[in-house]
Amino acid sequence: ESGGEEDDLGDEVDPRELKQVLSEIKRLQGDVKRLTSQAKKAKVNGTVAQELETMSQELAGFAAILAGAEDADKRGAIEEFRDGEYFEKINEIRAKIEVPQSLKKLAQAVKKLEKSLKTKAVKALGLNLEGANAAVAEIKQKIQAVQELFNSGEYEDARAELREIYENGG
Repeated sequence: ESGGEEDDLGDEVDPRELKQVLSEIKRLQGDVKRLTSQAKKAKVNGTVAQELETMSQELAGFAAILAGAEDADKRGAIEEFRDGEYFEKINEIRAKIEVPQSLKKLAQAVKKLEKSLKTKAVKALGLNLEGANAAVAEIKQKIQAVQELFNSGEYEDARAELREIYENGG
């Protein structure tokens, strides 16, 4: 007899858990909105926009269920939300938008640096520029490696490598 009661209790949703999940959904919805705006400005391909639209609809569905359904339905929605790995998906989409922009800016900065190193004014200083030129060449190789990671669909790895370049110069 008590087994049935335990099953009923298993479907109960702790109000704190519900509040946390709703907060996570709200945060993700804000991320989706920001990324949608960034994607439009960056003119990324249509699949990113479609992924964001799909995610927005799914998150709205979870929020609606959690706002008014029975506890058993809420429990299922919470589990489905957690299984959906939305934070990982949002990070991948963020990388799809930000990595190309950052690569473009970084490549422009490297090109500008190369040009500066070749000026007469810098050469007139009499500095040994071999180290600087080698560092620039190394950064260019790393930019190419990030581009290859991105092109192969390794968006998070590309983003991590790009972060490494910005933080440590390579």
